[in-house]
Amino acid sequence: MKEKKKPCGTVPRKRKWVAVGYRVIIQPEPIEQVTESGIVIVPDSHVDLHQSACQVGTVISVGPDAWVRDGMEPWAESGNIVQYTRHGGSQLMDSQEPGSDQPSLIAVNDIDIHAVESAEGE
Repeated sequence: MKEKKKPCGTVPRKRKWVAVGYRVIIQPEPIEQVTESGIVIVPDSHVDLHQSACQVGTVISVGPDAWVRDGMEPWAESGNIVQYTRHGGSQLMDSQEPGSDQPSLIAVNDIDIHAVESAEGE
């Protein structure tokens, strides 16, 4: 019996994304609250405005033109924890593994990053 070939693009696979231009790719941290007894409260539409306006995540990739138009050195690099405008970016397609509970990757403009977590004591 002949095996049917799947059309191109239907095989699930993890994609590797690289930032281009002045974009920065970020792995968002999930927004959740844990009570003292350890119960996880998943946010709904009634999330505090401050919490919903900004998001924290880890920088995955920085585009070659990020921050250069301002004549300054990039202030974030791969591996940094940053705070960014939550609704300022674009979710990258198929960046989430099927069945994974990890948040998808997001591409934001360099100016949408507001803060970088500093090492303790700085």
